[in-house]
Amino acid sequence: MKDRKEELLTNPEFVRWVRNPDAALDAYWQKWLKANPHRRDELLLAREILKGLKKETTSSQLEEKENILNNILSQSPEVKVSKNTPEKPGKGTPIRILTQVSRIAAIILLAVALSWMTNYFLNQGQQDIPAQIATLSKETPFGEKLKFKLPDGTIVWLNSGSKISYPEKFSENQRQVHLEGEGFFDVAENPNKPFKVVSGELTTIALGTSFNISHMGNNKLDIALLTGKVKIQNSQTRENILLVPGQELKYIPNEGKTNVGNFDPIEVAGWKDGILSFKNADVQEVIQKLERWYGINISTSGQPKRNWNLTGKYKNESLKIVLERIAYVENFQYSQKDKQVIIKF
Repeated sequence: MKDRKEELLTNPEFVRWVRNPDAALDAYWQKWLKANPHRRDELLLAREILKGLKKETTSSQLEEKENILNNILSQSPEVKVSKNTPEKPGKGTPIRILTQVSRIAAIILLAVALSWMTNYFLNQGQQDIPAQIATLSKETPFGEKLKFKLPDGTIVWLNSGSKISYPEKFSENQRQVHLEGEGFFDVAENPNKPFKVVSGELTTIALGTSFNISHMGNNKLDIALLTGKVKIQNSQTRENILLVPGQELKYIPNEGKTNVGNFDPIEVAGWKDGILSFKNADVQEVIQKLERWYGINISTSGQPKRNWNLTGKYKNESLKIVLERIAYVENFQYSQKDKQVIIKF
C-alpha cells in the first residue's frame, strides 16, 4: 500500500506543479495545502524528492535515505548495500575491495550533496508555495449604508442589506470582487488590470468607470452605467454585452431574459446620496424598499382600495415624513412603535 507521500509522488498534477509550475497549479496546491495543513511536511518532502532533495535530520529520515540509496545502488547487479550482512573476511579480491571503496565513496558524496542541497533549497521550496491571501468582506444591515475604498483605490458605496467580498490584495493581472445586494462602484483606472464584479450569474468588467449594480433577491439583476464603458458576461446565457453611459441592463435569472435600455441616474443611483425614489411602484415594492431603507418591519391590515402606482423622491427625509406623504397620496393610516409599523387600509 502506498504511503501518503508516495500518493503525492505518483500524482501527475503534483509532479507537473513541481517541474513546470504555473498560476493555475499554484492556486490549486495553495487550496490543497489550506485544506490539509497537517500534510505540509509531506508535501515539502515529496517536492524535494522530485527535485533530488530530501532533508535528513532524524533517525527515521536517515534510514529512509539509506533505503533510497539501496534502491538506487541495487539497479546495478554488482553494487548492493546491506547493514545486516557483512563481508566475509579473507575472501576479498582487489577488484571487490575497489568496488567496496567506490561504493562507500559514492554514498558519502551523495549524502554530502543531499545534505548541502537540502539545506539550501528547503527554505526556497517553502517560499515557492503561494502565500495565503485573506478574503475580506463588508456587510450592511437594513437601515444602514457604507462608503469605503478597496485596496486599489476604487470607491464603493454599499446599500443597506448588502454584502461585498474581496481579497486583501488584488492579483497581478485582475481585480475581482463579489457583490450580494446593491453597490455603486467608482473604479480606479488601471488599463492593465480589469476590475470585475461578480453578482449572481453576471460578471461586470471595467477598466476605469462608474456603475451601479442591484441584485436584490433572485427575481432581477440590474446594471446601470454612468461613466466609461463596461462589458457584462452572462455565465448562464453565454452572452457578452457592452454598455455605454446612460444604458442599463435588466436581467431576470428565472426567465433568462435580458433587456438593455436607458435609465434615470437619480432613480438608479440616487440612494448613495440619500435619495429614496419610487417610479410606478406597487404596494409590495414600496413596503420592501421602506423596510430596507429604514431598517423597520411593516405589516398591513386590510387591502388597498386600488392598485398602487407610486412615483416620488425623498432626500434625507425621516420615516415619519415619508409615511405621511405616501399615506396622503394612497389614502391609508399607519401606526408606529419602535421599528414596527402597521399600515391600515
